[in-house]
Amino acid sequence: MVVLDADSGLHQLVGGELDAKLRLYISRQETMFVATYDERGERDCTFRVGPPGFVRVLDVNRVAWTEYQGDANLGCVAEFPEVSLLFVDASGTSIGLRLDGQAKILDDRSMRRAYRNLPEPVHDEQPEHWVTVFVEDVYVA
Repeated sequence: MVVLDADSGLHQLVGGELDAKLRLYISRQETMFVATYDERGERDCTFRVGPPGFVRVLDVNRVAWTEYQGDANLGCVAEFPEVSLLFVDASGTSIGLRLDGQAKILDDRSMRRAYRNLPEPVHDEQPEHWVTVFVEDVYVA
């Protein structure tokens, strides 16, 4: 289903699951933008960076990343869990991927109980929180 004209550089809805190619694409990304909104309807967009694989694909419709320190948009996620994640591959492919879904914040201990095969954190310190997103819509540009 085409939502907007893909030739114009706008997004095309490709479904609600991450196929093998999209999971590989995410595993290679080093930057992600996270869009949220607050109780007044004001939007916020922050970015997260890390080594390839810092955003982990947990299954065909769930991704997660670690949070090492508090961030204002985590408060927004707790109250208003609808988020959009944007990955832009600037390495020459010029492909963008947007995931829309419902976020949930878990402490590290709870996350490791729920997902026992998680690799160790990419930093030397344990994360304070994990943000998981249940992916509802997947857009490719």
